[in-house]
Amino acid sequence: MSLDQYGNWQKYQSKNPLQQALITRFLAEVRSLVASLPIRSIADVGCGEGFVLDMLLTPRPNLTGVGADLDHEALSRGRALFPNIPFVRADIRQLPYPARSFDLVVCTEVLEHLPDPQVALREICRVSGRYCLFSVPHEPLFRLSNLIRGKSITRLGNDIDHLQNWSQAGFIRLLKPYLNLLSIKQSFPWLVVLGEVR
Repeated sequence: MSLDQYGNWQKYQSKNPLQQALITRFLAEVRSLVASLPIRSIADVGCGEGFVLDMLLTPRPNLTGVGADLDHEALSRGRALFPNIPFVRADIRQLPYPARSFDLVVCTEVLEHLPDPQVALREICRVSGRYCLFSVPHEPLFRLSNLIRGKSITRLGNDIDHLQNWSQAGFIRLLKPYLNLLSIKQSFPWLVVLGEVR
């Protein structure tokens, strides 16, 4: 697969001004939710190349962070882009960390790809000492945005690798057994949710 076709890489490296604007707004929303949290450590699980983790660590040099992903190629690119971030190859369903290892666990644009998101949610909450931040495509807006730009038309706008589709209400129902929800933000076409582990 070429880099132009690789979803996470393409999303963050796109030259399309509209996509750049959406990503910039999304990252600003994530940054604003995390900025005032009393944290010292972050794990970004399903981190891809580490764009989100780098954005969170750069303005706060007192924070420590680790990126975890299963994709060898994404981790290799991440190590080249962000040599100061430690990257670990790990399965989100069985993370190689003790319970409560991190003050904040971030998981952006991952759960929709999993056949069993509850397994990942339990594991993320296990390694979090307090906070979790998630983002997923906001349906049906995400599909509609794909259709408008002529993407995934035969799948009614659904990305071929998305196994889960959540409205805001549906995603809240998924998270509530695991988290006390602190903030729910819409950053078109994504939902961003911050919560505290129950």
